Amino acid sequence: MAKSLTIRLLGAPEITWQSRPYTVPRRQTRALLYRLAAELEPISRDHLLLLFWPDKADLQARRSLTRILSSLRSALPHPDLILSDTSTISLNPQMVGSDSAVFFQLSEREEERAWTKAAALVSGPFLDGFSFPGSPEFDSWQTGMEGRIEQSYLRILARLIASKTASDDLAAAIQYANQYLAIDDLAETIHRQLITLYAYKGEREAAMRQFEACVLVLERELGVGPLP
Repeated sequence: MAKSLTIRLLGAPEITWQSRPYTVPRRQTRALLYRLAAELEPISRDHLLLLFWPDKADLQARRSLTRILSSLRSALPHPDLILSDTSTISLNPQMVGSDSAVFFQLSEREEERAWTKAAALVSGPFLDGFSFPGSPEFDSWQTGMEGRIEQSYLRILARLIASKTASDDLAAAIQYANQYLAIDDLAETIHRQLITLYAYKGEREAAMRQFEACVLVLERELGVGPLP
């Protein structure tokens, strides 16, 4: 992410210009920036109209988009950070980096090194703490992105647990298993793997505590006991 402008979305959002914190005023302007940064791909103007102004007449909505785009250009430190034409708008990928875009690229690779880097990018839920009141369409998009990233993150963690276990790096496998359960504590398979990892390390008390935690969450949330 050696870019002039970096935007972090995997956790509380942060904007950095040339390695220094940067502030973009107005919530709606930041919302547009975050939408453009999420995957760093060109987005159709029609999609943005539906996302921000679904109830406005087409002409009125397009005027609003022109105003908010102009506001974003003015708020950013360089005019070439935004690319636009008559049908699409995007951030300049030569100048802008986003952790979520990198996360998606890494998560598609079939190598442990990429999974490790992808997992390290996630510091919390997508756009943690940010909301755009009065726009259910933006909220729906944000929720969908959060779920998509969470599922990818869990798949990566499961792969890392298996990979680290196979290479006998039990400490790392335990770390990734705990990260997984911090998000999905109903994953009985991961509880079982973690119990086994503690047992392999000779940590009997930790294995028993993990078993008890598994029993407790399954009973509380699902009203069932663990598998034999």
